[in-house]
This record gives sequence, structure tokens and C-alpha cells, in this order.
Amino acid sequence: MNRLQEVLRRLQGVRRSGNGWVARCPVPTHGKGRGDRNPSLSVSEVHGRVLLHCFAGCLPEEIVGAIGLRMSDLFPDPPSRSTPWRSPVPPSVRGRQERGTLTVEELAKARKLPLDLLRRYVVNLPGGGVRFVYRLEDGQEAPVWRIRLHLEGDKGLKWGRGDRPIPFGLDRLQQAREWGGLILLEGETDALTAWAHGLPALGIPGANQAGTLEAEHLRGVSRLWVWREPDEGGRVFVRGVARRLGELGWRGTAAVLELPGYKDLNELQVATGGDRDAFHSAFEEAVKSARLLEEVVGELEDTSPVVDVEERAGEPQLDIVCLSDVEPQSTEWHWPGFLPVGELVLMAGDPGVGKSFAAMAIAAAFSTGAPLPGCTEGREGVDVLLLTLEDDESRVVRPRLEALGADLRRIHVVRGVRQGGAPVPLLLPEHVEHLRRAIEKTGARLCVIDPLVGVLPGTTDTHRQAAVRAAVSPLQRLAHETGCTILAIAHLRKGEGPALYRPNASIDFVAMPRVVLGVGRTPDDPNLRAVAVVKSNLGEIPEAVGFRIVGGRLEWEAERLHLEADDVLSPPRGREGGDALCEAEEFLREVLRNGPLTARDIFKAAARAGISEITLRRAKTRLGIRAIPAKDEKGRTHGWKWELPPSGWPDDHPDDHPDDQPIGPRDDHLDFEPQNPRQEGHSVQMII
Repeated sequence: MNRLQEVLRRLQGVRRSGNGWVARCPVPTHGKGRGDRNPSLSVSEVHGRVLLHCFAGCLPEEIVGAIGLRMSDLFPDPPSRSTPWRSPVPPSVRGRQERGTLTVEELAKARKLPLDLLRRYVVNLPGGGVRFVYRLEDGQEAPVWRIRLHLEGDKGLKWGRGDRPIPFGLDRLQQAREWGGLILLEGETDALTAWAHGLPALGIPGANQAGTLEAEHLRGVSRLWVWREPDEGGRVFVRGVARRLGELGWRGTAAVLELPGYKDLNELQVATGGDRDAFHSAFEEAVKSARLLEEVVGELEDTSPVVDVEERAGEPQLDIVCLSDVEPQSTEWHWPGFLPVGELVLMAGDPGVGKSFAAMAIAAAFSTGAPLPGCTEGREGVDVLLLTLEDDESRVVRPRLEALGADLRRIHVVRGVRQGGAPVPLLLPEHVEHLRRAIEKTGARLCVIDPLVGVLPGTTDTHRQAAVRAAVSPLQRLAHETGCTILAIAHLRKGEGPALYRPNASIDFVAMPRVVLGVGRTPDDPNLRAVAVVKSNLGEIPEAVGFRIVGGRLEWEAERLHLEADDVLSPPRGREGGDALCEAEEFLREVLRNGPLTARDIFKAAARAGISEITLRRAKTRLGIRAIPAKDEKGRTHGWKWELPPSGWPDDHPDDHPDDQPIGPRDDHLDFEPQNPRQEGHSVQMII
């Protein structure tokens, strides 16, 4: 019995969850002594090591002790001296190591580094090349892959697909806290060189990766030394560190180290032949001549003289790659043709057509592993992250997902970002890293944002290309880096035209996502809705999928629809018949689902959607919608509000105030925006 099986055998309530398992936390003090009623312990295995995480905050040591094991029981057996251990290679980097030639022994010899030290932080890969072992503060191996295929050049240095860079040597931070200071260096080899001489150092994996530095890393550190290499990369590194320290609000003394004649610490190590006294003598000279970080950054801000490109030494050049050296990768799909893995997907439609319902049905299928239309078989359920900005979690989202058969234990709702004690709305691009942490924490494979404009700051000009790209591009990068598919919901622009040009305002709303979906009613049957692919950069466009909403459930059609996106997203015509009345009823349910609205706003919204006033009033009567006085703070009446009847009202409930004609002139050109649900008293399920 292996280590993982032994751990699972000792736990209760074990079940599969994505690529791992969940179980009841065994710690006696869990839940203030009440125990773990809902499984909140995550169990997974990475490279032979068992990972335990309790979402209630119980420590791994407590969990292991409660099941009669030790922390060492979670780790694989150490490699024997006679047989060097070769790490398994994940699919994200499989195939890249065949051309590698580097070994740990060659790296130690070339860089004049102790082999025993390297074997803790560097391992050989099958087929050639080495992997740098990134460790967390507790010494455990981090689930990221950083490989080097060749001794020289950055071309052979690669990250695993989807891996998020972190600093190298987090397990060395305790030494820095005891010492009171920390050296920040570029890359793994320089960090290993510093450790070989007993210096507390952290390796930042790239000149432009200062953002990987977190406030927790600097806890207990009052002094920083930043090594500046004599090239453009060193300039970028120093400026990036200074900017990051300001973002983190770090309060301490920071200085810049430079050593004329040597590019980095390892070059000094090689030049001195690994001699400890010679190395420390030169390093002490660099410390004595160190200058304050603010002073160096001020000099770097000065404008440099313009010189010819050919004359620049170390200046940035175009990054060009031969296409034959690019590893081909095929597109993976959650739902073939509709939802690719790790991409940003836009779903657009008019109010009331069921796009939010369709998104919830997709989320429910993800949570249970149920097959989506066109999929021949199901799959394991995965976790889903929801940002539902127009629906109440308790009154709309949960009842709807329950009716759709979702596994609510896999659905996580993000309501905002806690800042200064109170949650504030999550906005892009300001809070994209908070969203990243939520995806990583939950392991979500699908993230639904409904609607996309709800996470854009109010100052964003959605008609400007630059503003849209600045706000939306972080979502696209986030999907690529985490492997989580992000499904963003959008409304359509008023008017007619090709389907590709109807979502929102700027064309960049449809240009940036790799797949754009359209949701609308079918021309011949108003009760039959359809999801059609408006554009796809990843493959052929499949036929549309139909669905009906019956009794609070969404039912997919078995047969594909021979419709194009233009058919699905074209504004309906002939609205005065029964079809128009059904649409008007659906429209009223949509706009009133979060509470009463003024009749004036409803008439404006209906006009934009192409619904006539007489049809709207007929739908109001059929639904039993009543009109109530709209009063100000002093109790004075200013027009009327419409509200949906509570459950149990008859459909023919008479109006309390039939004379609800909006007071004052109508302005059909005003935009209608529903009340902001983030200002209502929603229950919080997750605060990032």
C-alpha cells in the first residue's frame, strides 16, 4: 500500500474531487470541536508527495497526528546513493527534454557548486536536462516545473505549461529572518551560489518577475540587498523590485549591490575557483560600495542617449524564434467546439433569452461531470467559480443550480475582495491576482463572470479599443496561465447587423476571446433557444445547440440545429403576435428578478429591446405584476414601480394601480442599467 492509499484509508468521507480527493478533517478541534460535517480536507499527490489542505485552517501537522502518522510519512523515500533519482515528467513539459544534454553533475562542475547542495534543489530529467526543485517555506516541493536543457543560454530554460512562477528558495527565508537581511538575485544558479557561502538569498526567476515577491516573503526582513547585473536585464530587475516593494508597502532599508568586472555571483564563484576566502573578500567589497535603492532607481529614470541598435551592448533585441523549434500543441476541449480548456470565452445575448441560465447549466454539468451536448461520455466533476453580479446567491443562483442538479460542494461564489475589513467589488485589472488566487485555491476548471461589464471599473470607456484591451487581456492571460476556462457573459448592442459585431461596444470584446458564443431565440419557435458559435480561432464552427427552459430546468435538444449565429442573434420581427408576448414575459421576469424597478426604466429598457408598450402591458397583466408607488426619502410619491408577484399569486392578479403610465417625458435613448446587486445584502460564500 503506497503512502496516498494509507492516508486515504485512515480518513472518513473520502470521495474523488477533480485530480484529487476530499474527506472529513480528522482534527478534534475542527469547527470549534463540532467536527467536520461537510468534507473540507483536500488530499492530492504531487511527484510522490501527499499534500493535505484543510480549508478551515487546520495545520498539516495536526491532520497527520490525528490519523496516527508523521509528516515524513507524506514524503517519498529518499533516493539511494547508488541509484540517482530521476523525477517523473508531467505532460506539460513532456517531449521538451529529449534535446537536453545537461546533468546535475555537469552543472555542479561548470558552476563550481557543491554537488550535495545541488542534489537537494536540482534533479536529472529522463532523456537529458535538469529540473530546478522549487520549495515552499515548509520545505515541501512546490508543484511547479522549471527545467534547463543546456548549460548556456536562456533558450533551454522553460516553465511547465500553466505554472505560475514563484521565487526560488522560499525554504531559505527563515535564515534571512534570523539574519535580519535578504539578498535578491536573478535566477536559480546565483541563489545556489549564495547558499553555498551561507548567504541568505532568494532567487527571482527572471529580470521581469519581481511581481512574484510577496509581503509574506519579507516578514521579519529589515534589510534588502538587490544584485544589479550590468545589462538591460539588471536595469529592469532593479526597477521592478523597487516598484514591487512600493506596492507591498515594505518598510525597511534596501541597497543595490554591483561588482565591476563580474556579471553575477556565479561568475564571481567561477572566477575564484570556488575559493571561500576570495569569494567573501570580493563580496564584502560590493557590500561596502552598495548604494541605496532609491538613489540607483533615480539614476535609471534618467533618459539615456540614443545610439544605434548595433552599438548597444546588452540592450533589448527582438525575440525571434524559428517555427521549427516551436513545440506544437493541440487544443483541448471541455465541450468540443464551444468551450476550450484554458481560454477566455465570451457568451453574448439579449436580456431574457436565457444566457445566464445556459451558463448555470454548463456550470452544473462541470460540477457533476455530466456530458454536454455532443459529448459522447461524461467525465469527473470539477470545481467551478462564479462571479454572479446580477443575481442573488440565495434567491436565484442556488435554487437554479439545485434545479439543474449541480453538486453545490463544487460551486464557489466570489462576491468581492476584502479590503480594510469590508468586501469591495472585484474589478479588472486591479484585482486579477485575487481572482488568480481564488482559482488556485479552489482548483476551479471553469470560471463564470456574469456579466463581464460588472467587473470593469465605471471609468472604463467600453467604446475605446485600448481601454477594453487593458481591462480584458488580464483575463485572457489568467486563463492561459491557470488552465481554467473563463466564460464571460455579455449583452448585445441595440440594432441589427452581423452577429460578430453585436456584442457590447468595442469590437475588441469579440476580438480578444478565442471563442465567442451567441444565445438567442430560434426564428421559428420562440420557446426554443439556441447557443451558436459566433467565431472560433481554434477550430471549425459546429452546428448550433438548442435548449428549452421548462419548469426551472434547462433541457438540451438531442439534435443539432441547422442555424447560423446570424439567425440566432438577429432581432426578432413581428413582435405583436403570441411570440412577442412570450418574449415580453421573459423580459419582465429578467429585469424584475432582483426587485422592483420604476415603470419609466422598464419602458425604456423594453423600447431598446424592441418590445412595444402595448405588448409589455399585456405581459404585465398575464404575469400578475403589480404597480406600487415609488416614494422618495420624505415619503412623497414620484411615479410607480413594478414588482413580480410573490409565489402563489394567480396569474390574473389585478393591478393595485392600473394607472402606472410613467410620469414625465420618455427618453428612449437613455441606457437602462439594472440595480447593482453588489449593493444589496447578499450572503457571502467566499471573500478573496
